[in-house]
Amino acid sequence: MSMENLTIFYRILNEDLSPLIDSSKTDYYIDFLKERYPEYTRQLKIKLNQMPTGYRIREFEELNFCDLESTKSLAMPEIHHKVGDILDFVCKQLQIKSQAVVENTILAESLGLNVELILKEDYQHLSVSKAKYFYYRILLDEAYSDITKGLHQKLFKLKNEEQIRLHIKKCQTLLSGYMNVVLQDCIPKELWNSLFQISDQYTVVDIFKIVYQTMEAIVVYIEKTFNRYLDTHLPVPYKSRLLLAIEHAEKLSEVLSHLEWSKLDYALHEIVTIPFEHLGILEPLAFSYHNHAYHEAYLLAFHEAIQQKEVLTNKKVFLILWSMNFNALKFFDYLTHEVHKEMKKKNTVETKLELLYYYQKLCNQLPVKTQLRYNTNLLPLKDQMSIWLQEEISYQKRKLKYTLGNTYLEEDEKGHLKMSVAQLSLFVRAFFETGLVEGTRQEFLQFVTRHYRTSQQENISFGSLKGKYYKIDTGTKRAVGRMMKRMLAHIESAGR
Repeated sequence: MSMENLTIFYRILNEDLSPLIDSSKTDYYIDFLKERYPEYTRQLKIKLNQMPTGYRIREFEELNFCDLESTKSLAMPEIHHKVGDILDFVCKQLQIKSQAVVENTILAESLGLNVELILKEDYQHLSVSKAKYFYYRILLDEAYSDITKGLHQKLFKLKNEEQIRLHIKKCQTLLSGYMNVVLQDCIPKELWNSLFQISDQYTVVDIFKIVYQTMEAIVVYIEKTFNRYLDTHLPVPYKSRLLLAIEHAEKLSEVLSHLEWSKLDYALHEIVTIPFEHLGILEPLAFSYHNHAYHEAYLLAFHEAIQQKEVLTNKKVFLILWSMNFNALKFFDYLTHEVHKEMKKKNTVETKLELLYYYQKLCNQLPVKTQLRYNTNLLPLKDQMSIWLQEEISYQKRKLKYTLGNTYLEEDEKGHLKMSVAQLSLFVRAFFETGLVEGTRQEFLQFVTRHYRTSQQENISFGSLKGKYYKIDTGTKRAVGRMMKRMLAHIESAGR
């Protein structure tokens, strides 16, 4: 699919195809419909209740043009009613000319009768609003077919997966933008919960609803066909949100009920339920694919925990939130507040340090079970706590140093490295990625920040060193290269 294929939506929203400014007359729409459907056929599905004095219409559905369904030949149960009376009643109630009925099927059911009628009518009886609506409906159906077919052809010609990923992202971005315009400018917010329901009046708003439906159908097609190329930061289709809500409604109710009678403190309970409240926000374009996946995994983690039929304590909930990488700032604040509360109970700097080292050990050892995170704009929870604990340890050690005076052990003094933090990060990366250091990358970075300083920074933060570890500029590479050449020259001349 080239980007040109999507211009139909731009034209509908801004140019000649806009239903708001389209000045075409009824004859134009009818001529369009006649080209594709030479006969104007309607299909009526009616459910009747039998009353003591006759019949009552319980349900009614009308299908036109592209919505027509093929009638199935079913064995007709014996009907102890006069077919003519039934047809007369239906035609009178729905204001249909009996001569327009070319086919009828009447089936008995437990609650009454199912009546299906096929009508052939004159196009001149078609209202302006209905003709205009089905003009757009058919136009959009054809656009969907052309766009999805063109997408396959386009991707087949691309040379590598990165080009495919980029093209899919462009399509997602463009469609999300158009869908947002339709929602914000063309459909009142109070009608968002009925985006997939069309009124009997076939209004301009109904036309914009099918414009939205068509774009979402393309997004769903892309999702199902090219799932691994999706940009997960872009919105998930509204139907997928609704399906998630329906599929997990019972699980959500069970989890919330369990949390209500659990023994969590109030602050933690408020934090835990934040994602569950978000699951109840059923608005279009409100959730990205990443958020959609995270919230589902979060709910399933809690649902699995309550299957053990045990009360969820603060500790159990903490372990779930940690394993789910729940990196919300409110949870980070809660954790640091709890650690500070424990520290206030300690009478000496040494015991406070002992407590902090214990939590640092826990932070390094507790498993995280997902690559997802609650807030993609924040560091993972483990990194947030690692940085905070290291800063607290450094502060307490400085307090201990000044408490003991100048006799403080020299081994706790940081080594001075005559290089920038960026240059140090490249040395660290070289040591780690060439296998010269055992352990994890995080442990090595923490070791360096604890024991070394540079000429510009007395205290190197973990976040700063980690950030520069992944972002190496050309100037830093050249500077470190010159240092390593001097070191290599020194090694070559050693012992001469």
